[in-house]
Amino acid sequence: MSGQPVTSIFEASILHELRNTTGWLWILRAFAIFAGVLLVVAGLMLHFSLLLILDGVLYLAAALLIHRYRGAVERVIASPERPALARAMGEHLLFWRVTVPCVLAAVALSVAGTVGAISPGSVLAVAPAQVTVNSMDATGKALEEYARDHYEYPRATTIAELRRALVPHYAAKIAVLDAWNRPFLYRASCKETPCRSYRLISLGANGVEDEAASQSDDIVHGDGVLLALPDGEKKP
Repeated sequence: MSGQPVTSIFEASILHELRNTTGWLWILRAFAIFAGVLLVVAGLMLHFSLLLILDGVLYLAAALLIHRYRGAVERVIASPERPALARAMGEHLLFWRVTVPCVLAAVALSVAGTVGAISPGSVLAVAPAQVTVNSMDATGKALEEYARDHYEYPRATTIAELRRALVPHYAAKIAVLDAWNRPFLYRASCKETPCRSYRLISLGANGVEDEAASQSDDIVHGDGVLLALPDGEKKP
């Protein structure tokens, strides 16, 4: 059984206004989906950045609400009856009271993150070398815990083997890639039993293992301490 059709001038004017929203709602939904997916993926790739992931989730939540609103509008346009119009008006109120604040919060979070990223001394403005050092320090702590239990460092030849030796007993996780998305190198000195020394190496920005220490781009962590940074960088 069909509902009562829209007949009053007031209802017809509302229906006309709703028809005018379909185009920009589609654009807004597409933007929210694109921004949300991009931010969530970036947050997962950049050492699980909670700020980026939260921002992405806000955009995706807004996209879902926009999809609901647009669906209600399309239904009342296809069948201009009072029950459908009432549902569309309910979604209209939800859009302005919930969806718009959600989008504004997501945009504000994006702006805050951008400003923070370009501000000197910001946590978000950490250079790739420092991000890599932080990852190596965390792995170094897990290595020291392993050495206390086993009286030697792990007999691994790759970072994947090292991760299997350390996770989950000595660390919930360890980074296998540096800030330039290249695998760390792990070398244990096991010529004598037990393994008393190791080197955890990042090849730095150039991706090449440098021989000359004075011009090296490598970052080296060994035996619990930071041993080398790229030329021009200072040890923390």
